Amino acid sequence: MIDIISAITVNVLTALYQPFLFAVLTAYLFMYWYLFIVDNSRDPKNLKDSVLIWLRYFKASSKFRRLFFLAFYFTLILFKTLLNRNMWMNPLSNVIGQWSLYIIDNATGESRLTTECVENTMLFIPFCMLLLWWRDIKCDIIRTIYVGIKYVFLFSLSIEFTQLFFRLGTFQLSDLFYNTLGGLIGALLYWLFYRLNKYIDLK
Repeated sequence: MIDIISAITVNVLTALYQPFLFAVLTAYLFMYWYLFIVDNSRDPKNLKDSVLIWLRYFKASSKFRRLFFLAFYFTLILFKTLLNRNMWMNPLSNVIGQWSLYIIDNATGESRLTTECVENTMLFIPFCMLLLWWRDIKCDIIRTIYVGIKYVFLFSLSIEFTQLFFRLGTFQLSDLFYNTLGGLIGALLYWLFYRLNKYIDLK
């Protein structure tokens, strides 16, 4: 059990810290584009002025901050699932995927620990929570779970088909299942935090 927890912790932290600066920069540039191009009512005089306006909106707007954190985590997921992948000759070589914590090494016949299923689940828990937080979902638990599962499933499905089309990894049903499971857990946690926050506000 200790080996499993240790392997999961190392792999998850590695997935987060490796692209951290890249994700921050990408999220910043996305929000810069969002602020000054999509919402073009702002007219910065120079680069310094644009940075100050960006920081002012980050400090003042909760919606702006939520979208920034979502874009940041979205980039982390893309880096792990697409941008940091090697080319595969046959992306359909293992469609069923890996469903357990141990796999059999064909060369030696020995079982080997793999935490991919747990990592996939954990990866999409924060993503679902950030997505629901950004959309400011305030509804009953069934609706919250439905929205969370729907968006995580569609996002995960798009990742799998992108991997298939560009041969970046393999298309796996297990990935789709565990990613969606992470969305389910994330939606439940989001709803619990929402109810807790609402209860505290009423007191």
